[in-house]
Amino acid sequence: RCESSLRGGPDRSACVCELQEAMAEEEAKASSGSENLAATSDMDLLEFALKEAFSKYDNDGSGNIDAAEFKNLLADMGEPNDDATVEAAMKRLDTDNSGLIEWSEFKLWWSE
Repeated sequence: RCESSLRGGPDRSACVCELQEAMAEEEAKASSGSENLAATSDMDLLEFALKEAFSKYDNDGSGNIDAAEFKNLLADMGEPNDDATVEAAMKRLDTDNSGLIEWSEFKLWWSE
């Protein structure tokens, strides 16, 4: 379960284990030959897992996560997802003030 930080939004550190598990699963698939995975390093696997997570919440396939989609992400993380929390977190993550979280912003959030 991830914990919230009012100033920083959801804390990703507690959720890194989920990404590591996804990476381990993809590594196992790749080594067993059951799936052709182009990732060749831990960084490739991490980026792959992040893209998978991003795509999971980009429900409409727009390449962005809107407030409603982000609200679902927070709920799945076990975080508060009331309107005020979502709005505050969106403002923090949405560095270009588009009202959407683009892939680059999502990736930056996880790399902090």
